[in-house]
Amino acid sequence: MKIDTWLAPTPSSFKIDIEDIVEASRTESATMFIEFIATKRKLFCKWNYLNRAEASELMAKVRPQFVTVEYDDMETGAIRIATFYTGSKSGEVSKIMSDYTAQGYTSVTFNFIEQ
Repeated sequence: MKIDTWLAPTPSSFKIDIEDIVEASRTESATMFIEFIATKRKLFCKWNYLNRAEASELMAKVRPQFVTVEYDDMETGAIRIATFYTGSKSGEVSKIMSDYTAQGYTSVTFNFIEQ
């Protein structure tokens, strides 16, 4: 996986949601009409056991509002490049040192949502 031009650490888990964006409505006779707008991806990523420096670098790379992500897409069976923004980010600290700094992270998770 690449984030912009940076080769990111391989996620410990990686899930892809493929979502069809539609506008649906019904007529007076209850017939459903669906207008297809677009297909978008949401990438769920989790990294296990990152040290402070690795977690910090990863967070800095996804800080911009939009990033380009290169990943292996399950629908196309090929490498796909698209623009995403990141959702909420979460990190589980593995150990807090006496000076209240994190030694590392058991897990870091967030998702990429296609623009």
